Amino acid sequence: MKRILISGMLLMLLCGRLFAQFEDPFTATAELSQDSGVPVLVVTLTVPDGHYLYEEQLSVEVVGDAVIGLKSGSESKQKYDAFQEKTVGIYQHDVRFSYGVTFGASRLLTVTVSYQGCDDKTCYFPQSKKFSLLPGKSVILDDGVDQDASGRPAWADLADQYEVKARTSGYVAPEKFLAFLRDEEAAGSKPARGMILTLLGILLGGLLLNLTPCVLPMIPINLAIIGAGAAAQSKGRGFALGAAYGAGMAIVYGGLGLIVILTSAQFGALNASPWFNLAITVLFLLMSMAMFGVINVDLSKFQHGGPNQRKGSFWAAAVIGGVAALLAGACVAPVLLSVLVLARNLYSGGNNAGLLLPFLLGVGMALPWPLAGAGMGVLPKPGKWMEYVKYGFGVLILGMALYYGHLTYQLLSYNEKSSDFGELLQQSDESGKPILIDFWAHWCKNCMKMEKTTFVDEAVVGELENFSILRYDATDSMASSVKEVMDYYEVVGLPVYLVLERKDE
Repeated sequence: MKRILISGMLLMLLCGRLFAQFEDPFTATAELSQDSGVPVLVVTLTVPDGHYLYEEQLSVEVVGDAVIGLKSGSESKQKYDAFQEKTVGIYQHDVRFSYGVTFGASRLLTVTVSYQGCDDKTCYFPQSKKFSLLPGKSVILDDGVDQDASGRPAWADLADQYEVKARTSGYVAPEKFLAFLRDEEAAGSKPARGMILTLLGILLGGLLLNLTPCVLPMIPINLAIIGAGAAAQSKGRGFALGAAYGAGMAIVYGGLGLIVILTSAQFGALNASPWFNLAITVLFLLMSMAMFGVINVDLSKFQHGGPNQRKGSFWAAAVIGGVAALLAGACVAPVLLSVLVLARNLYSGGNNAGLLLPFLLGVGMALPWPLAGAGMGVLPKPGKWMEYVKYGFGVLILGMALYYGHLTYQLLSYNEKSSDFGELLQQSDESGKPILIDFWAHWCKNCMKMEKTTFVDEAVVGELENFSILRYDATDSMASSVKEVMDYYEVVGLPVYLVLERKDE
């Protein structure tokens, strides 16, 4: 065993040295400056001692409608290359090229620098570095990460020149969206004036989450676990089981809310994961098979038996309650997004009570379940009719499984690259109009609903002519470039709409 461990460690060290051998020893930078009022692009490559770059492999290309022309550059020298077995042009020292720039519609210059080099023993892999440049800035795009030397996004300086005048989220009906665009009181994007009304609204919203398509199909299983009155051996025990079920809901929402608010995480990241949606698909398929009697899900062990099983059933009820809360969250109900935005705004404004709002939403969702567990008439009494209801739920669950399966397929086959936010913002800035940012995603149901209803309304279409519309695809919300944008604008769920106006100079 000891010999195997030593051999494994030596193999890891050998692999480490092998991979280190192919690390890129060269560095490339690009900067956009001014020379007598003329934009100039300067590209520099650093060549370590004992290394060289191939002249024919070095290129500087523009992405977009800008044009560059070479003004000056380092001279190459001829050398016989043992790897290619012929004489080629090489650069053995640091390289510097200067290009005159003629801009197109955008003032943002994006260039790609490609090169390949060797030393006396090794030829390194070809490299390609993409830069996004503004005057005086040297910014590298590395695997979608767009940052300057200070770690800020490259487009942050331009974004800082704007302020968010209005914000709303979730599905917004045409009349309310018009009010939002016009910055009127009825927009619904501002918190209710009365905190008591706000708290009551959150409780009611939580209660209504029980009616979402993601939670309704679980009701038969939920009732089988918590029982109802005599089925739970007593009304008191049924009430306690229902309370445990509800506590699972409240704890999940409270915990997720704390994570979102304290860590600036984006709610909806789970929706962007094909594996999460695949798990939901499998879960719903199994549940539908149980509803149709294809498989047998025996839940009686949660209700009968000795003292140990009686204790365990409370844990089972709490876990199932948490699952129900997660599934409701997967539906991205607008009320949930609104609560998260409100909670985050309150907390960032110094009001720590904002941390409790997601927990309150879970309490609202939990309200009917202790009563249902006690069999106190909040749910209909069992009967033959429940067999037909069971089959109806089976059809509904199967439909949900097909939906999440389709969504999984879309996400697995999704290979579009995220839009360059800096370029989109630059184009919107040139219009001189207020900017409407539309954060959307392919997996966002409310985004699709907005496209089919609100955004085709004649009054809304007319009002949108007063704005420069920036539609930002946040489907891949785990990508670094997308996360940067969502963090900057404090977007915690989709869809979100922002109205930006230039700050007063």
